Amino acid sequence: MEDSGTSPTPTATISSPAQADTLDEDETITLIGTASDPEDGTLSGEDLVWTTRVDDRLGTVEERRLGTGDTLTVNLSPASHTITLTATNSADRTDQDSTSVAVNGPPSASIASPANKSGIDEGAIMLAGTGADPVGGELVGDRLAWSSDVDGSLGVGDSLSPGLSSGPHALTLTVTDRDGNTASATADVVVEQPGFNTRLRFLSDFTEGQKETVREALTPWESAITGDLRPLFPPSGQAEECELQERGIDDLAVAVQKANLDGPGGTLAQAGPCLVRTANTEDFATSASGIVTIDAADLDNPRLKSIVTHEVGHALGIGIGVIQGWGENTTDLNTLDPSHTGENTTEAFNQLDGSSAYLSEGVPLENIGGGGTAGAHWRQNAFGGNNFETELMTGFINASSELPLSRVTLAALQDIGYEVDLSAADPFDLPMPQEALWEPVADATLSRPASSDENFGVPGENGLADVLVAGSNNDMLWAADDPEGEVFSSLVRFDVPSSLPMGVTVNSAVGNFVVTDRNAETTDHDITVSPVAESWVEEDVTWNNRPTLRDTIDAFDFESCERCTPNVTALARDWLTGSAENHGIALRAPDAPVDSTFSVGFFSRHVDRIPQRLFRRPALVVFAETGSSSLRARPQVQEEGRGTREQIPLGNDIRSGPLIGIDPEGRVVRTERLRPERLR
Repeated sequence: MEDSGTSPTPTATISSPAQADTLDEDETITLIGTASDPEDGTLSGEDLVWTTRVDDRLGTVEERRLGTGDTLTVNLSPASHTITLTATNSADRTDQDSTSVAVNGPPSASIASPANKSGIDEGAIMLAGTGADPVGGELVGDRLAWSSDVDGSLGVGDSLSPGLSSGPHALTLTVTDRDGNTASATADVVVEQPGFNTRLRFLSDFTEGQKETVREALTPWESAITGDLRPLFPPSGQAEECELQERGIDDLAVAVQKANLDGPGGTLAQAGPCLVRTANTEDFATSASGIVTIDAADLDNPRLKSIVTHEVGHALGIGIGVIQGWGENTTDLNTLDPSHTGENTTEAFNQLDGSSAYLSEGVPLENIGGGGTAGAHWRQNAFGGNNFETELMTGFINASSELPLSRVTLAALQDIGYEVDLSAADPFDLPMPQEALWEPVADATLSRPASSDENFGVPGENGLADVLVAGSNNDMLWAADDPEGEVFSSLVRFDVPSSLPMGVTVNSAVGNFVVTDRNAETTDHDITVSPVAESWVEEDVTWNNRPTLRDTIDAFDFESCERCTPNVTALARDWLTGSAENHGIALRAPDAPVDSTFSVGFFSRHVDRIPQRLFRRPALVVFAETGSSSLRARPQVQEEGRGTREQIPLGNDIRSGPLIGIDPEGRVVRTERLRPERLR
């Protein structure tokens, strides 16, 4: 070719491959070309550049550089190729020659709709896809076939609106070219039913009757939770860890299995979430999958349905300390009075008939049991009164009672992030009398005469700060360096409200003092209980600056109890109505003759704060009710901290295992091990 400019142009010629050649996939071809220039002569090497314009016949066209030189061996991808040789002389003048070849290969398939890992509403299903042969171009009609791993063959064509069953599907588009070669594309989707839905997977050999019982156990939750949750697709490796077969989850997937836990009774079942959706803060939020394990020895329990319903509550996140809306709303764990303070939960509790009779703060959580019970269930009672008593999500089943699913439990789900219909709750009123507990905010032992200026309120080098003592020092039991005859008394103060809700009556109130040790040369000595008339400070109070006391209100024999419960009803009522200032109570003993000394020690508020010693701490226990002003005998306080009732334990039922947080993009953003002993 000639150029009209002052410098001549080179001439480029392709001799191989020939125009319109057809090649097979993976076939190696040799590109051969020549170029010459009037001034430079024969061009070679970097002066000869080979490129190809690739058209995959699906609308994608791209330019690719193949190499340089007069001879080049290459493998071309299946597509239509326009191969160009560009020759450049020393004056940067160029010339090109082109040839077209077709590289045959398998067809290609692409799904345009629905997107992979997406949710589809029932009744709004539209499948769209394309297929193409790299040489023959677009494939249409019955060369495009759709199928589902659940529903089988769906139809043919580039678009389709089939009816799909609800739940997860792997949708596959298979295309077939004119030579019978095939290719496929797959999209994982979830066909979402309106509202909240749960899918069960039985991992063990259950009878049909047991399976039906488990299915029925889901009904209360599915009726109450109304909001649809975003679909979740387990990342690679996570499905197996959470006992899942599904490639996608609509709302909740529950795996149910049986195992040998601890024989009949004891722990009936265990449950908890596994895959959890995360909030914008990457906090664990709503559950996507859970695992329920039933003790094989308890499968014939007549309350199996209630047991499973209870466990599914844990699978949803109730009682799980790392779940948002539960963990940050639980306060005062490892005390006698743990509570839930979530906004929705508290509002629902306050709307219950009888809630005004509960005089403490928040919603009472269980304070008895290990890490899978305390702080993870509603409180039934601790000292023989009532709190939730028969509600579904308490740590114990009353064998002869119904187990209602209350508004409070549904509101706790609201605090976690579920949309619920509170009207779906079962009727539930709080039983009377309601029991409220307060631990001391201050306590101290006073000693005289040798230690009358010494403070025993704050733990330190002296041993008396860990114990409350009343009596005289018998054989230097409590303070070895003090002379025999030293006399001890103790102060305890509780921070209680100073007003009662209208219509609430304080029926009874007791102190709770647990004996740690006693020593006596004689018997028949009383410990008296008196109101304190003046303020005092735990870290400063001594015998010499002690507050004055009012008249004795109760007394008990120091040998008559291991858990001593003096009656302080009238005094507590005065505190709670604002009729008397609250400076606490004093425990003391009359001065004894030198030859008739005794001492009794009670655990102080500074006892090691571990769950096993929870009920050794002092406490004020108040029983109150609505609708009646008549006093009744106070409930019997049990040494183990619970009234006697026919109960089936449901506590210690939080499963150990992985907790995996998945964000809206399907990424694992947080993992933890769920350990019940760390729930408190």
